Amino acid sequence: MSGIWLHAKLLQPFVKEEFRLSLSEGNTPLEENRNLAEALNLKTIYLKREDFNPTGSHKDRGLAFQISAHLQQGKTEFVISSSGNSGISAINLLKGRSEKLHIFLSSKITNEKFLRLKKIIPHLERKNSEFENYNFHFSLKPLSEAFQFAKNKNLIFLRGSTDKYGYEGFKTIGYEINDKDFDSIFIPTSSGTTAKGIYEGLNIKKPFNIIQTAKVNTLVSEFDKDYKTSKHSIAESIVDKVGHRKREIVEIIKKTNGKGWVISDEEIHQAQQILEKESIETSNESALTIAAIKKAKRKGLKIKKPLCIFTGRK
Repeated sequence: MSGIWLHAKLLQPFVKEEFRLSLSEGNTPLEENRNLAEALNLKTIYLKREDFNPTGSHKDRGLAFQISAHLQQGKTEFVISSSGNSGISAINLLKGRSEKLHIFLSSKITNEKFLRLKKIIPHLERKNSEFENYNFHFSLKPLSEAFQFAKNKNLIFLRGSTDKYGYEGFKTIGYEINDKDFDSIFIPTSSGTTAKGIYEGLNIKKPFNIIQTAKVNTLVSEFDKDYKTSKHSIAESIVDKVGHRKREIVEIIKKTNGKGWVISDEEIHQAQQILEKESIETSNESALTIAAIKKAKRKGLKIKKPLCIFTGRK
């Protein structure tokens, strides 16, 4: 067994071996960085490098389980809306297979993520097109159009916040950090699905610090009032304004005596400058964790040994 399936017996429902898809995701490095800790006035800091997953994102874990569980149920056609990372994961998981995947992407997808897609589909352009078992849709409203498309055609919508298998694969992050000596955990999130999975996978519940942006903060705004709303964020993967998991995330924060944090672009830039000094390259979403630690310490929280989830590559 490889990937998340090393924990197959702990995941529900149990997925038979013949249905398991994997990119050898998971078992990502957990780095202890004392130089970074010193820069942040901490005793130590742990970085869970989900940006080292095969496609560069934690999404590999969630989608490996999601799609496999649906395959076991006899499903063969899927719809996904993506800012980039989840689409890239799903495309790679279904590469060379017969199942059909409809991918709804923003017309404003970043050049970096579009170029990563072109590495998989060399002839892809920014227009609706079909290649083998992939059907690409570009839209200014990819989420709502994907939802309606899946509903009209009665297809499986691979949205983590609403799919019954959405968070199960992310439990494996919790399994991998259960024996580590950290005092709090910092998680950047869009829908809250990753945070929910990590929470379910942890044996001992440490304070959960859930982080969003000044543009999208549906899950955490009641915990952090010290920010100015913005129409823009450089953490472009934090996009879910609906907040289907808001009740669950608020409950997790309160149960663990954690906090919710809203971070501005300026604070992200400052965090990236700190990371660059330590030769750490990662996404702006990952940098949210460093910015939130700085903000938490300014607010007087006694943090000494935090663990940061770095969700994606730069």
